[in-house]
Amino acid sequence: MTKKLSNNQSLLRGFIEREFNRSDYTRVSDYFEFFAADKTLKEDELSADDINLGLMGRSGDGGCDGAYLFCNSELVHEDEIKSVADRSREAQLRVVIIQAKNELSFNENVIMKWKTLASNVLDFDKELFNFRDRYDSRLIDFFAMFRRLRQDLMGKTVSISFEFVYVSLGEEVHPNVLAQEAELKEEIQKLFPEEEVHVRHIGAKELMTLVNSAPTMKLSLPLADIPIALGERKDYVALVKLNTYYKFISDDNGNIRKSIFESNVRDYQGYNNVNKAIQHTLSANDKDDFWWLNNGVTIIASDAIQETSKRLLITDPEIVNGLQTSNEIFSFFKNNPDKLDMEYRNILVRVIVAESESSRDKIILATNSQTSIPAVALRTTDAIHRNIEMCLKYHGLYYDRRKNYYRNQGKRPSEIVSVAF
Repeated sequence: MTKKLSNNQSLLRGFIEREFNRSDYTRVSDYFEFFAADKTLKEDELSADDINLGLMGRSGDGGCDGAYLFCNSELVHEDEIKSVADRSREAQLRVVIIQAKNELSFNENVIMKWKTLASNVLDFDKELFNFRDRYDSRLIDFFAMFRRLRQDLMGKTVSISFEFVYVSLGEEVHPNVLAQEAELKEEIQKLFPEEEVHVRHIGAKELMTLVNSAPTMKLSLPLADIPIALGERKDYVALVKLNTYYKFISDDNGNIRKSIFESNVRDYQGYNNVNKAIQHTLSANDKDDFWWLNNGVTIIASDAIQETSKRLLITDPEIVNGLQTSNEIFSFFKNNPDKLDMEYRNILVRVIVAESESSRDKIILATNSQTSIPAVALRTTDAIHRNIEMCLKYHGLYYDRRKNYYRNQGKRPSEIVSVAF
């Protein structure tokens, strides 16, 4: 007897079939793996290229259709291990393992595979080379990358979070599956007794929520005082309390809100002399206001209105200058939450409603020309890149000069051309 589908399951089946037909995938199961990783990592705001690079769904995957390594909320690639380790004073590592099954239930065999995998590849006393006949080479390379980064971070403050995410169209989780999960946690915590282990399910109900949730496009910014309003478009210059700004750049999970940074947070330069000075200013116990000693930040928006005398509602905010300052403020209060309530200092914030794409690019170039961000972050504002974007549109392709801009508009990953590509 065919199992009756719930409304959520029925709607998702139709949605997945439709999106599969719009994609370049040849099998629904392969598309579902991308779909599952995309929704699971939605808050991490990865590009389609980044998601695809982490997919491993083939024989010998050890129950891992996708594997992703993050350091301080940023995805780590093999060629970045040394630079990530060098610039991190404190490192929060996050290992995300995803299994995606386009099925109507959760099966305990998935958890059993994870238990075996964990005992084999997470035990640093075991040579990964010995498992190359058992697991796919990409999976072995992933855990080799994790081991190498952990080794390179020796002598620094490191915390690790392991996340095992099982995605299916299931509605309920059988007690046998939950029992297997408890054993998986025990297995990993034998090897990493001080670290966190999370096992979670994303079923039909959770997938519906993820599919239907749109990126936040409007953010409210409380001000320390009445702002200066300039021009017909109502650009604003204002002072914002440091603790308020910290909350503005933080998401609901307490992580830095990456979507509002024009340059990827990976461009953060780490503990260099400039950032040491910012940290020193933040930690100082004197009466000097922060904005006296710091140039502040520039936010570009598609619209900005004064909700109240001391509050702005900003549409599509992008912090295009002040990346280092923002990261240091975030890091300071993240590590010192007790200082939030007693903070009295301010940061200078400029909010500009750019009248055109060209104006927006000029602002980015001008405000970043004196910083050491990677050249590619500035070159994408050159006229030739806007011309490339325009040209590709005539051929049904979208040039992703602004990371995930077209993904957020619902364009297919196969139609998007990344800058790196």
